[in-house]
Amino acid sequence: KMEHNVIIDSKLIEKTNERIQTQKDELLIAVISNDLSKIKQLLQQVKLKNNEDLTPLMFAAYHGKKDIVKFLIPYEAKMQNNNGMTALMFAAENGNTEIAELLMSHEARMQNNNGKTASMIAVENNYIEIVELLIPYEARMQNNNGKTALMIAMESSFNKITKLLIPYEAKMQNNNGMTALMFAAENGNTEIAELLMSHEARMQNNNGKTALMIAVENGYIEIVELLIPHEAKMKDKMKITALDKAIKYNNIKMIKLLTPYERKNNITITNLLTNTKNKKENFINFVLNDRKQINERLENPCNIME
Repeated sequence: KMEHNVIIDSKLIEKTNERIQTQKDELLIAVISNDLSKIKQLLQQVKLKNNEDLTPLMFAAYHGKKDIVKFLIPYEAKMQNNNGMTALMFAAENGNTEIAELLMSHEARMQNNNGKTASMIAVENNYIEIVELLIPYEARMQNNNGKTALMIAMESSFNKITKLLIPYEAKMQNNNGMTALMFAAENGNTEIAELLMSHEARMQNNNGKTALMIAVENGYIEIVELLIPHEAKMKDKMKITALDKAIKYNNIKMIKLLTPYERKNNITITNLLTNTKNKKENFINFVLNDRKQINERLENPCNIME
């Protein structure tokens, strides 16, 4: 999920491209034309930002002008525009792997105004080669919301990048306490949930929720099946279990899955009181019956919901 600064900076590039066509900006024309000799003649303009807040190095990095980037690095490396973007970030945004390789020793680990690194921007745009290149430098860094590159990949369901990042960033939490496994549970990504559960099962967010609870809330039964052995009987800060949540949402399949693990929790009975008057008595009886009776009744869920 891309945030506004990336879109804004892309528009800055577009505006600069348009202006080059209508105005005489010798330095940027030289960059676009890959005219290194002309750039050397205009060296006094180096380090100056244009009207769109871009340096020649940023512009060259975005457009993949390798020789120009090499020449400008000693003059302009580590400069940032008003959004905190660096030349490396522009290269990552546009998928220029060779340029990123030139810049990474100078600008890796820098962050823009949203706290994003170049590797996070590469993740957002699904450029796995650049992620692979930068992650040894930028692993475990977090943006202003506490998200890591792994979480960003998970939110976008970029499974290949997610698999690459798990060894580097598993077990980290954002500002709300969310883990990559919780994002997988929220998005219904069973494949990644299976890979992450050995690293992040039993972790809880700031509200005490587990990935199992989040999977129940979002109706992803396959992920619930995966996580029950690891997270059954855990409670959030309100003392609510995954079974309580399944009952709240009247999800019969999940109730059937969770009842053998959590049915004797007293809090379940308390939460049942939130159900409608007609359902209350049947649900209480349902949870308190022995397992055989529960399974028999669940074969005909209409009886429960009457």
